[in-house]
Amino acid sequence: MTTRDTQMGNGPDTAESKSLNNMVQEELGKMNVLLSQQQNMRIEITPLGVRITLLDDPNKPMFERGSARMMPDIENTLLTMAPIFNKITNPIVITGHTDSSKFNDTGSLDNWDLSAMRANAARHILEEGGVDDKRIAQVIGLSDTIPYNRFETDSAQNRRISITLLTDDAYKKLLDQNRRNFGNPVQQSDLKITPETVF
Repeated sequence: MTTRDTQMGNGPDTAESKSLNNMVQEELGKMNVLLSQQQNMRIEITPLGVRITLLDDPNKPMFERGSARMMPDIENTLLTMAPIFNKITNPIVITGHTDSSKFNDTGSLDNWDLSAMRANAARHILEEGGVDDKRIAQVIGLSDTIPYNRFETDSAQNRRISITLLTDDAYKKLLDQNRRNFGNPVQQSDLKITPETVF
């Protein structure tokens, strides 16, 4: 694969997503050698906007094994990318992903914890780089539920951080969906439901 592959995602290929992609590519082109040599960066146009994914490399891991502690190289990459996100002011969703390997230690952490902690660690570094926390629309841990490499679920590529710059339309839909799913209902249901009637 070539450096910073641009791949078309599924779904509508909107003018706004293409414009966002062009801005990201242009800003990345202006950045220093650190990003130009980033072999494990993928940039994709998706139905939500432009997604930048940083894939793990077993020879140069992003995080300490079984931990959300970032290695210096990935910290530097994210700090170098922060000015790009300051110029492109769209809302941001950060997702963390793990491979399917299970923990061998006796601690209480699992892949759900790890993916969420790693996504949040990426958020902290971007904010340290100057990204306003109000720009962050969601931080999500997805464990190993959406493998990048579906054929080798324990592949290092499945350990990744994705940063999506949302289109205006995708952001509005996300807000509406979150309000419907997690906000206060406009009208309380008159139904009296007990757990026994549901289960």
